[in-house]
Amino acid sequence: MFHFRQSKIAPTPHDAPIAALSRSMAVVWFDLEGTISDASEPFCKTMGYTRDEIVGHHHSMFLFPQDANSAVYRQFWSELAGGQAQQRTFARRHKSGDRLFIEASYVPICDADGTVTGVVKVATDVTKSATDASRATSIITAIHRSTAVIEFTCDGYITAANDNFLNLMGYTLDEVRAKHHSIFIHDDEKNDPSYVAFWDKLKAGIFQESEFTRRAKDGSDIYIRASYNPIFNSNGDVQGIVKIATDITDETVRRLDIAGQMAAIDRSEGIIEFSPEGIILQANTNFQNAMGYTEAEILGKHHSMFVTAQERDSADYAAFWKSLNDGDFQTREFHRVAKDGHDVFIHATYNPILNSKGRVTKVVKFATDVTPQKTAINEFQNAVARLRDGDLTVHLPHEMPGELEHLRNDFNDTIKRLSTLISQITVGTGHMHNEVESIAASSTNLGQRTERQAAALVQTASAITEMTESVDMAAKRAKDSAETASRAHTRSSEGKHLVDQTVKAMADIETSSQAISKITSVIDDIAFQTNLLALNAGVEAARAGESGRGFAVVASEVRALAQRSSDAAREIARLIETSGKQVESGVGLANESGAALTDIESLITAVNTLVQDIATSASEQSIGLSEINASVHQLDQVTQQNAAMFEESSAAVTVLTQQARTLNDEANYFRL
Repeated sequence: MFHFRQSKIAPTPHDAPIAALSRSMAVVWFDLEGTISDASEPFCKTMGYTRDEIVGHHHSMFLFPQDANSAVYRQFWSELAGGQAQQRTFARRHKSGDRLFIEASYVPICDADGTVTGVVKVATDVTKSATDASRATSIITAIHRSTAVIEFTCDGYITAANDNFLNLMGYTLDEVRAKHHSIFIHDDEKNDPSYVAFWDKLKAGIFQESEFTRRAKDGSDIYIRASYNPIFNSNGDVQGIVKIATDITDETVRRLDIAGQMAAIDRSEGIIEFSPEGIILQANTNFQNAMGYTEAEILGKHHSMFVTAQERDSADYAAFWKSLNDGDFQTREFHRVAKDGHDVFIHATYNPILNSKGRVTKVVKFATDVTPQKTAINEFQNAVARLRDGDLTVHLPHEMPGELEHLRNDFNDTIKRLSTLISQITVGTGHMHNEVESIAASSTNLGQRTERQAAALVQTASAITEMTESVDMAAKRAKDSAETASRAHTRSSEGKHLVDQTVKAMADIETSSQAISKITSVIDDIAFQTNLLALNAGVEAARAGESGRGFAVVASEVRALAQRSSDAAREIARLIETSGKQVESGVGLANESGAALTDIESLITAVNTLVQDIATSASEQSIGLSEINASVHQLDQVTQQNAAMFEESSAAVTVLTQQARTLNDEANYFRL
């Protein structure tokens, strides 16, 4: 039941429609301050309240606190009070606290004078459509945030593009707006029938999705995964195209690179895929050719068809597949059996492929047929074994794959050269053996002569040692004689000097004797004169008589004295004469002694010189003999060393003989 705020006013012709409206729609009345005066049942039901719970309360009870206190909300009521109606979608709060959306019209109510007396609100609950629209808007926003979006007309002309698309292609919006989609493709594609058909399908409303190659502004290729979505109007007619694209350039480049690598591997290697249980899923042509099967013959079969029965039943084979199921890859050389039963050797890797949960979904095997290489290696091993046994007739006649052919040729050439070398060694060892035996005989003879020479040198060294000792003794005695002669020379020099002094002394004595003789002569003259004087005195005394008697006595004594003096003088003269003769004789003898001493000194000097020369010669002989003795001893040592070396040489010759014999035996080991 609807209640009017002004119940005293009589009903008007319009009241019935309003009553009907209030029964079917959410209607609520407010005064100018926003206080609720009445509300219809649909409104109360929409907001989750009863009429009594809301009448008399303010409109803000339907708002969230942040909205109720906002300036926008105050402006909203101010405009209503001014007579300005408000119509749009509003967010309101349900009694439960949930957010709901209403499409509402707030209409000011005016009296007859045009004065606003209240506000009536007519609302429709659009929560679902608003939520759906909000969700759609969020989705579109998310799409624009994460993907490249561009819009076209039905004819392919650009109307809009987001930043993601523009950045991806390197354009600005002004550079692409109103341009045709064909600016993003290469020139050779623009007139391609498939491109025309592509747009015909879009105009017909047919959705298009695929991976595309597009051309950026700088001419580089951009790879995208895109969907072209026709947009329909209410009549079902296509009114535009929206393209949503994801840049997959890096992913595509990597995928193309991997695809190129896989194509290269597929061309060069055998590839086969298995389930985790070992069931064959597919195999390429290389693998089929290597094993001799067709694809139909192996699909659905187990991997064990390629192994020997012994390996198939082994624990190692079971462990092999368990390891693969555990995600461990296997790589090595494997022995397999072809369809016709012949052995096939492959170098293969078994690679477990894991899903996102880390479980093995399949096993991919890449294999290279190394049977020719394995066969060649076996031939080489057999040839080397024969060579080890001394068989130089070995030869590899069969052509081998790849670089092994060069190795085969080198091996055959090496065997030929080795055979020639061994032949030459065999001949050479025979000659060497003969020469070594001749050397051994010569060495033995030389060793004997060396031993005899060593014995002779020992004797010679002993004799020279004795001679050296004798010469050393003679040198020592010559040195002593030289020293004695030197002393004699010194003494003779001293004697000659003494004789010279004696001669000089005797000459002095002779001179003194002559002086004495003159003195004695004077004395004799004096004595004679004295005697005359005494004689005269005696005569005078005699004449004097008695007075002269004393004088006569004196004169007599004087005469006697003068006589004695004269006698003495004559005796001295005689003695001096005798002494002079003796001195003269002594001087002569002394001179003769001096001359003799001079001759002796000369002879001693000559003897001393000879003795010194003998001593020097003896010393030099001693030194020379010492050096000869040392040389002889050194020669003896060298001879002894030579003898030892000859013994070593003899031993080496013996060893060389044995080695020559051994080498000859080893050379004879080979079969040429």
